[in-house]
Parts: sequence; structure tokens; C-alpha cells
Amino acid sequence: MTEISSKNNRRMLAVSVIALLATGVVWVLSPGSPLWKEQTRPTQQEALTSPQGALMTLPETLPDLVLHYPLKIWTAAEVKERIDREVGTYKQRVQETPKFFKEHASLASAYLQEASATGETSWYLLAEQSAQRSLALQKQNPEAWQVLSRIAQARHDFALSDSLNEKIAALSPANDSGVLSNRITIRMAEGRLLEAREAAQMLVEQDPQLPALTQLALVQAAQGQDPVAASSFIKGIQREQVGEGSGSAQARAWLGRIYVRHGQSDLAKQLYQEALRIKPGHEIALGLMGDLALREERFAEAATHYAAAHAFNQSPLFQIKQARAEHLQGQTETALALLIEAEGALRRELAADSFGHRRDLALLLMDRMQINAEASQVNPDKRTEATAADPKEILKLMQAESKVRQDAETMNLWARALIMHDKWQEAQQAVQKSLNAGAVDAELMYRAAQIESHLGAESTAAAYRQAAQQHDLGFHKSPEYRLADLPVFEAKAQTPS
Repeated sequence: MTEISSKNNRRMLAVSVIALLATGVVWVLSPGSPLWKEQTRPTQQEALTSPQGALMTLPETLPDLVLHYPLKIWTAAEVKERIDREVGTYKQRVQETPKFFKEHASLASAYLQEASATGETSWYLLAEQSAQRSLALQKQNPEAWQVLSRIAQARHDFALSDSLNEKIAALSPANDSGVLSNRITIRMAEGRLLEAREAAQMLVEQDPQLPALTQLALVQAAQGQDPVAASSFIKGIQREQVGEGSGSAQARAWLGRIYVRHGQSDLAKQLYQEALRIKPGHEIALGLMGDLALREERFAEAATHYAAAHAFNQSPLFQIKQARAEHLQGQTETALALLIEAEGALRRELAADSFGHRRDLALLLMDRMQINAEASQVNPDKRTEATAADPKEILKLMQAESKVRQDAETMNLWARALIMHDKWQEAQQAVQKSLNAGAVDAELMYRAAQIESHLGAESTAAAYRQAAQQHDLGFHKSPEYRLADLPVFEAKAQTPS
């Protein structure tokens, strides 16, 4: 057997495994498997009950408390008032006892809550300053190191976050839940899903409540185990507590995304709407409602959802998605104007405080190249230098991002940037690295199919396309599919000599 055919056979085997996972049916493992204990814990959802050897499938109905939040709903004003009051309290304490390190650390944590609630990077900077003041007074200070580790994650400096997280573990073994939660986030960003899964299972064993079960569910979903992930989300929701409104909304929104993948959009809409009832303006739920509206070709509604998400959370990613919706309903000039505005915000953030997102900027430039390419086919005057994009910059951005973050979304965009420059073998390596790490993602598998087809492995490409469709029944209607194939010749034509 030749080396090439051996590699192709290994890829086909990998595709077969991915396809099995992508069906949404999970074979429960034997008792000898390290995942057996986690996989076979009792669940209150009958459709997810799975004795040894049985199949787990996604439930077609959900418990009433999942669709109807039974606890007190805090209004946005009440949540803001609570966080503001906490910030004010610790600011006053810092003024009264400026040499007491714990007050500075508590203020840093309160600022971090503001950052999470608003998405504004200025709060991260204030949190960082307070944490540094606390550490100047006392180095043996887990809370302050925890704040800095979280800020490093926001900057996508996962190596630094990991180093700080180990420092926290050494200083305060009792704070193991915070250490494990950080580790899950870091390992998922790095694409190391098996390690993320191990940490998530440990966290759930220690603290089997909504936050831990949500993190476990997100890892399971990233591994293509949607029924198991749904079970974890449901368990977490069944154990939610008063004051966890944001987490309760988030769990329902992510659960809704699973149902979208399995073609149950009505149930997904109920989950999104309940998430928004729990927390009006919840950006994840609004963004996912926009994604679903795009799939169903309700472009104006999608644009409205994305605009609402951006109003509550100033992430330029929502403007990028809104531009897609405008473009798909024929509003090309509006789409390009949104991308210009989003680009300005991203470049300012990257230049000023390092909280800007290289991956989002690369995605924006890719979308703009595609929109320009399509517009110029209809009207050559539509393509202007003001909205041109530099393929070399896209490659540089994604090369830098892929060094610090290697989740499925990042590796897919890295591969797409490489394809633009006719680097098909390198793109294949990028995609395979993520797939070999256990990622199951429709867009990533579609990219793998595109690459294998170009390289002449049509049977492998067909298997990847089938796996992508099985994992996400409506992927062929998604904006990622519609705007996924930036032609190589367009990138070459725009590449400066």
C-alpha cells in the first residue's frame, strides 16, 4: 500500500467516525471506557435514558420548566443596579482601607462582572488595574490572579491564562472549581477537546449545578454528541437557582442551537424566546434567532435580530452578521456600510487595547471580498477601493490567530485564508488537525470536503459533505454555506504584486 493511499484510508476512517457522531445518535460506551461513568448517569428526561447498549437520541419534547422558567426574573435594570451597587461598595471600601489587598481584588472582580454584562473593554482595563494594585499589596492572592487569568482569556492570550490558572491552583487548592472552569475555557479555545471534557467532568462531579453542566454540554456539543449535550443542558436547567438569569438564558439558547441542527426549529424558537424572556436583550439568543431567520430566508427579520444584539452588546460580529442579512436581501450598499463601521471598531480595539478580535476582522474582510465579488458581477462599478480587502492581511491575521486559538471555527477560517492563496495542502493540514482532535462541526467538514475535492479525493469529499449534512440538517441554507466559497482567482486578482 502506498503512503498516499494509506493516508487516504486513515482520512476515510476518520470521516466514518465523524459521520457516526454527526448522526446525532450516540452509542453508550462499555463499562471499561473512561467516559462510562459520565455517560450512564441517571437523567430525569425519559428520552435520554440510556441503559447499557441502548441508543441516545435527541428528545422531541422538553420538560415544562425548560420551556417556562419557574424562578424570579430579574430585569436588566435590576441586574445593572446590583452590579453597580457592588462596584460602588468595593470602591468605597478601597477608599477607606487602601492597603487591604482583598478589597482591591473584590473591586477587580466586580469590574469583571461589568465587562461580562456589557462587553465594554474599558471594564476589563479597570479590572486589570485593580487586580494589579491588589497583587502589589499581596502576591499570595488567588482572587486577583483569577481576574488576570480571565482578562488574558478575553485577550486570547490562552498561554498566559493557563500559566496564571496553574498559579491559582498552587495557591488555593480549595478554589478548584474556578481553576477547572478556566481550564475548560482555555482547552476548548486551544482545540484540545479531550482535556476540556476531562476537566468538565471533574467540575460537574465537584459542583453539579447549572454553570458546570453548561460548560460540560458545550464541550460535548463541540465533540458532536448532541443528545448527550442536550441531556447536560437539561440537567443544568433543572438545577438552576435564583440569580442565575444570564446563565439560565444562555443554557436555553445553546440548547436551541442543537435543535436547529436537528431540524426542530419550532422548539428552538421556543427556547430562544424563553431565553429572551428571562434576560431581555440576551445577545446570544438574539444572535441565534438571527442565524435561524437567515436559514429560513427571513432576511429582514434576521437583520433586525442582529441589530438588536449589537445594541445590547457592542460586538462588531453582530454587524458582520447583519451585513450578511442585508446582502442576502439585495441591500449591498447597506451591507458594505455596516462592514466599514464594524471594521473601524475592530481596528480601533486592536490598536488601542488588544481586546480586538483578529478572527472577526479576518471574517469581515472575507465577507466583504465575497460581497464585492458578487456585486461586481452584476455591476462593475459597485466594487470600489473603499470597500476592497487585502488577502495578504487576511492571511496574516489568521496566521497570528491560529497560533493562539485552534478551535474548529478558527481552524476553518485559517484553512479558508490558506485556500484564498492556493495553499491547499496547508489548508488540509489545518482542517485535519481540528478533526483529529475530535471536533465535529458542519462548516469545518464542509471545508474538508472542499479541500479533498480540489485535491482529487472525491469519495472522501462526498463523505465529508454527507457528515456535515447529517450533523446539521440545514447547513446548506446557512450563511456560512452561502458565503463559504471565496474564489481563489478573486484573491489572486486582488493580491498586490
